[in-house]
Amino acid sequence: MRRRAGRGGQADGVLAALGFADPEVAVLTPRGSSFLVEDPNAEAQQVRWEHRHVHRASLVLFWFPESESHQLIAPYELGMMAAEPTPLAVGVGPAYVRRNNLVVQLSLARPGLTVQSRLEDTIHQVRAVLDTAVDAAEDNPYSAEQQ
Repeated sequence: MRRRAGRGGQADGVLAALGFADPEVAVLTPRGSSFLVEDPNAEAQQVRWEHRHVHRASLVLFWFPESESHQLIAPYELGMMAAEPTPLAVGVGPAYVRRNNLVVQLSLARPGLTVQSRLEDTIHQVRAVLDTAVDAAEDNPYSAEQQ
């Protein structure tokens, strides 16, 4: 089952980078959103969509590239998810304006989480988390495949 949200097939590119040929994985990204920030109804609808889907996810990836802005909402969403048990993969580019702040905050909220510096390494971190989840499911005597 492949689902895309976003533009330009970004989800397919991420899946291919993770090595999924015919994935049973859904990648959802709000990047393709084309709502006008000036329209409070459209913005509220987008926020609700993001909130609903991020809380339904079994793994969430955050990537903070070099940016002149502080991207106020994305760090808030990361902090919200850091307080949840959902597995995270986080990458913060070396030139991201608040890199040190995010790294320190995450070291306190999620001491075992390694913050990556490159998008490619962040994607590999996702693959490792997914592989661990598959291995754990295969070892579970109560899983559907074992019955």
